[in-house]
Amino acid sequence: MDVGLGVLDHPNTRKIHSPPTPFLVSITVYLGYLVGVFLYSFSPLLHKDLLLILSAATMLLVVGILDDAGFLHPQIKLMVAMPVAALILILFYLNLKIFSVNLVNYFFTIFWVVGITAAYNLLDGMDGLSTGVCVIASFFYFIIGFIADDSFLVS
Repeated sequence: MDVGLGVLDHPNTRKIHSPPTPFLVSITVYLGYLVGVFLYSFSPLLHKDLLLILSAATMLLVVGILDDAGFLHPQIKLMVAMPVAALILILFYLNLKIFSVNLVNYFFTIFWVVGITAAYNLLDGMDGLSTGVCVIASFFYFIIGFIADDSFLVS
């Protein structure tokens, strides 16, 4: 898709790849995610949380595309990503339940989501690495969800 449209990421001092590579691969990954959400939507186990995560993913996709296109400075991206993560996580009570104090759980979850997103973005300059890390992480989320009998995490 990117090659046909001429939307390629050309190598520079920040990039490790040598040939120009597709630029909007994130849209393809997002579309794959949408297919999974669509298939899961027929399940009686559909969680409202899945749609909320889809909303957050959509907002972060837009931020990522603007960042990849060079329209966002890293600090601005962080100032957008943090409130998006906070809004979705707090409004819909999504948080890692690690500590006994709920407020601490929310802050830790926001830090986790924004931190993982930023760390993953650092891998983006290395051709293929971000995809491999995503596949490995998804596999382990599936295994953990399967063992914990958590259909939401498995999906």
